[in-house]
Amino acid sequence: MKNEFTSSATRLLPARRIENPENTLKWAYTLAIAGFALTALFVALGSTGILWADTLSYYSRITQSTDPASDGFPLLITLAFLAVAVVYFFPAYYLWGACGRLLSAFRRGDGASLRRTNGAVKVHFVYMAILLSITIGLVAILMMQIK
Repeated sequence: MKNEFTSSATRLLPARRIENPENTLKWAYTLAIAGFALTALFVALGSTGILWADTLSYYSRITQSTDPASDGFPLLITLAFLAVAVVYFFPAYYLWGACGRLLSAFRRGDGASLRRTNGAVKVHFVYMAILLSITIGLVAILMMQIK
């Protein structure tokens, strides 16, 4: 039994492209929420880096240590985590907004807006694929430097 959402979507889109638009939209929203959760995790990890930097700084003052790990490495890691959080927040936010526009296009029955918004969701996944490729490349380069 098809509801109003599915029948309007199948009228606007070819059946071979999206068989169950409700399920596709739910997964896109789920991925956006997962992106926000991952961003929050990176911010939390960056915050613990600030605590580590403060702890190591205090330790080096007490012991008059010249440990290179206490000189700024925790702050570098903190900045790296916060940079990754910023880089990942914007695609998740973009996907969330695209899902909202996609849902309103489905409800209005606007085929042109639906195709544009579907293209915006595709751009999000292309961006994430490029980001993943860059990350894998950087990890591979770092792994070769370790050996």
